[in-house]
Amino acid sequence: MILLTIIIALTIVYYRAPLSALQGDQWFAAWLQRLANWPVVGGMPIGRLLIAVVLPVVGVVLLLDVLAGVAMLLLWAVELCILLYSL
Repeated sequence: MILLTIIIALTIVYYRAPLSALQGDQWFAAWLQRLANWPVVGGMPIGRLLIAVVLPVVGVVLLLDVLAGVAMLLLWAVELCILLYSL
């Protein structure tokens, strides 16, 4: 299933499908602004960077873990969206 996801994602990227709606980073910029206001990590840039990266990754891992028991097609669609976002 992973190979199929990679092949489909690379095919979509190859044919230059408009991915601007999927690859928007406004949420990440807003997330970084919110983290800057946290008193615990406000003065530590490395702590803010670690939390900024680790919390979304943990969220994605938990989402994929929850979807693993539900429907294979839904899990595949979420994995494809995550891969397209990262490309």
